[in-house]
Amino acid sequence: MRVVVLGAGFGGLEVTTRLSEVLGDDVDLVLIDRTDSFVFGFSKLEVMFGRAAVTDVRHAYSDLLKPGVHFVQATVQSIDPVAKRVETDAGHEEEVEELVRLAEARCIIGEAVSTPVVLNVQVDVRDATGVAVA
Repeated sequence: MRVVVLGAGFGGLEVTTRLSEVLGDDVDLVLIDRTDSFVFGFSKLEVMFGRAAVTDVRHAYSDLLKPGVHFVQATVQSIDPVAKRVETDAGHEEEVEELVRLAEARCIIGEAVSTPVVLNVQVDVRDATGVAVA
C-alpha cells in the first residue's frame, strides 16, 4: 500500500509513525512538507525572549522519521483524486493509494502565520485485533 501524507507537523509525524509501526514493510510511506524541520510550540517563546537561537530549537524531519518513511520537501501544487496523484513544486509527482491531508495552524519563525481549514483523513488503520487505531 502506498500512503502519501501531506503535512509534517505533529499530525503528519504521528500518522507516519503509527503506520510505520503497525504496517511495517506492508506500507510505502511518503511524507511531504514545504519545510525541512519544525519548531516545537513552547520553544518559540525561548527564541522570542532571546534565550535560544532558532537553530537550537529547530528539529529536522530527517531526524524524526521512522523506518520506511520517505520525506519530500516540497509545496503541494495539486491533488488529483481521480488520477490518485499529488504534484509538487519540486517536480515530484506521487502516485497515491491512500491520502492523508492534515491541516494544522502553523507559525514558523520568520514567516507568516497560515491556518488551513481543511482536515481530510482517509486512511483506516487497524491493529492486529481489528480495532481502528486512533
